[in-house]
Amino acid sequence: YTFTFGIIDLLIGRIIASCFLFSTCFVNIFGLFLNYKNILSWAARSILISIMILFPFLFYDGGIENTGILWIFTTPVLAFYLQGRKEGLFWISFLFVSISTLIIFSKLGFYTIKYSDSYLYICIPIYGMICYLAYFYETTRAKSENRIKQKNLNLELLNHELELRDAILRQDLQMSKLIQT
Repeated sequence: YTFTFGIIDLLIGRIIASCFLFSTCFVNIFGLFLNYKNILSWAARSILISIMILFPFLFYDGGIENTGILWIFTTPVLAFYLQGRKEGLFWISFLFVSISTLIIFSKLGFYTIKYSDSYLYICIPIYGMICYLAYFYETTRAKSENRIKQKNLNLELLNHELELRDAILRQDLQMSKLIQT
């Protein structure tokens, strides 16, 4: 998606935005390379790092027709999906602090924010709610995964025990055949 939006921004004359989007695209391609090399944790981190650079820029810049803020809502789902609960919390907190810093700087007069206060008062709690729901989902998913792993382990132990009993029964059967002859 970043490549497509980079081209769109380039065509409408938003050169800096297109540079950010193309850079993000290249970092994501690097993430795919890391994924291919089975360096999964760094592949996920490279994607999240590119998001942590791109999304505050889109918030600052406003994006096309002030849609830049809407991209932050994808972060909680991606962060928890790619990195789990603990590291996911770090990434969504980092983005929240980045956006909050930009809001504070705009209130101090360093630049003019692209969004009205009422729009921000709606978007920030929605971001928090999405973070909560994504965290709840990740917690539930992790618990289910742990239960499944435990059941698989129990089944493997049971299978091993059954194989041992089967071997003992075969040995007893062979012994009884030898005794009968």
